[in-house]
Amino acid sequence: MLVRSVSLVLVAAGLLATTACAGVLRAGPLLADGRTADTGTNQLCTPPGLGNGAVVGVHIENVGREPVVITEVSLSGAESMELAEAVLIPIPPPDPRDGSITMPPPNGPADPSVLDGYPAAVGATVQAGEEWSLGVRLRAHDLPATVRSIGVEHEDELNQRFTSYSSTSVTIRNRCF
Repeated sequence: MLVRSVSLVLVAAGLLATTACAGVLRAGPLLADGRTADTGTNQLCTPPGLGNGAVVGVHIENVGREPVVITEVSLSGAESMELAEAVLIPIPPPDPRDGSITMPPPNGPADPSVLDGYPAAVGATVQAGEEWSLGVRLRAHDLPATVRSIGVEHEDELNQRFTSYSSTSVTIRNRCF
């Protein structure tokens, strides 16, 4: 009986330790495309642009009560693709005629200069309630190249680290079907 009780205590302690360690990668107040899972639910296929690359916009929003700092932008499940640049772009006001908003930058084989003049995402502070477009430039090494999603790691004022992921997976290939 004593052996069984000790075993149960050890199993419970192991589960508690595993849960505590897993908390490092939990979603935080900064949402990417309104979600946290690392598998894209939308798929973008684009031919390569200048430098064998593509540009993608990811909507980010701080739904928390405190500011957060973006500490890293990364690619989840990348094959033959690298992150070349990530910047923060202000979201334009709604069109007065119909209320629509065109999110920058345009997705696809855009000229990389479309991201010029915007501040780097890494190191930027996103205040509570703020929304931005994360402009990401991807570069393919070989074609086809893919990425499952774009990760946005961020840290709050208590130095707690979180990761949120975009909802779009990207493929760069010469011909999209």
